[in-house]
Amino acid sequence: MITVEGFLAGHGIVMPESQPEKSPKGEHAGRPARKPSGNSAGRAGRRGIGAERGEVTGIDAHDINAHDGDAGASVADDSHAAAPCSIGDDDIDACREAALRLLDAAPRSSGGLKQRLLDKEFEEPVIDEVIGRLTKVLLINDEAYAESAVRYCLSRNMGARFTQRELLRKGVDRELAQRVVSAAEEEGCFVDAAYELGRTVLRKTKGLDPIRRKRRLWSTAGRKGHSPDTIRQVANELFD
Repeated sequence: MITVEGFLAGHGIVMPESQPEKSPKGEHAGRPARKPSGNSAGRAGRRGIGAERGEVTGIDAHDINAHDGDAGASVADDSHAAAPCSIGDDDIDACREAALRLLDAAPRSSGGLKQRLLDKEFEEPVIDEVIGRLTKVLLINDEAYAESAVRYCLSRNMGARFTQRELLRKGVDRELAQRVVSAAEEEGCFVDAAYELGRTVLRKTKGLDPIRRKRRLWSTAGRKGHSPDTIRQVANELFD
């Protein structure tokens, strides 16, 4: 029986040798390939979606940052443009009317008037503008006010220390207060006030023990701001 191989060999036909099938490389060779599971497909899908989102988000974030930067610059420019503000005429008028009412009620220093207007919640630049105008037309005169306040304190037999403290309390500038009080001291006004106070104490303590009368003078004159040397001088001359 002639085989196929023998027949082909007799006719000079050589059949190619069959090549063995290649197996998959690696430790999983020979194993059937696994189909992708639903979870794997989902993860792959999510990775694809995430990539798309990342690409889109990157573009949007860049645009948003650029937009925010422009918006921030615009706001900054607006704030700088709005910084210089002018004082309104209505504010000036309202503050001036309030200041005139206060001055009509009682004389005031510029410092005392300013504090009262601040208490009424006017803006400081507006107050400074109004006080400057009133000073120019001599409706406010700090030096005249300080001299008048010194005379008032002397009429109440006050000493230099109390008088200066009273001027500061009424809003008089410290330098001006020291100057007018020093001028009154040089003229002997506070010594005269101390003697007048001593005579008043002398009348009110008539009939009391001399020591008690002197003690009353020291306590009264001390509260009114007279110096110890002046009190001692008055006590020695009037109570001995």
